Amino acid sequence: MRYRESQLRDFRLQCRHLLHVLPGCLERRQPHFDAAQPLGKLPLDVHLQIENADRWIDVFSDAGADMIAVHPETLHHVHHALREIRRKGKKAGIALHPSNPLAAVVEVLSEVDYVIVMSVHPGFAGQAFIPGSFGRLEQLRALVQARKLAVEIAIDGGMAVDNIRQAVKSGADVVVAGSAIFAGGDPAARVGEMLKAAGANGR
Repeated sequence: MRYRESQLRDFRLQCRHLLHVLPGCLERRQPHFDAAQPLGKLPLDVHLQIENADRWIDVFSDAGADMIAVHPETLHHVHHALREIRRKGKKAGIALHPSNPLAAVVEVLSEVDYVIVMSVHPGFAGQAFIPGSFGRLEQLRALVQARKLAVEIAIDGGMAVDNIRQAVKSGADVVVAGSAIFAGGDPAARVGEMLKAAGANGR
């Protein structure tokens, strides 16, 4: 990951070191705790795709996370979890699963710093993008603007050169890309291609 960071720094991106925590991963505790160490100057964004994620907020917060996102369908007390993340001095995020309606996150928008629209089903990399995700981005952007909230909107899953521009037009502030950048070839060159496709002009 340090090699990748040095490659991407030249693009002056607001990059994140994104750590996905999936069911079963926590049985092998140490690898995740090692991964949750601050990486250079990149913010560490931990996406807890697990049941009872509130039990792990303290652990990943203490391990160096700057941002922690949870899934509402895995929690009994979503508001409490989000407030606990903020109480720890971290940015709180909520993730919208492809199978869940937008209403799943609407009631907690005032409690979060960012929302992640999942455009694939969580679990493994390299999945095909779910086209309906663009509509969800547009609806979410409209809600955030109508309520005048300072909530960042991210999209995660299946993002590539051929769809990143539409994601930005639909309301995404942040695009999460993994396979599109690191699945072979020159990661820095791939980032450049995606920036150009997004209309970012190298920013």
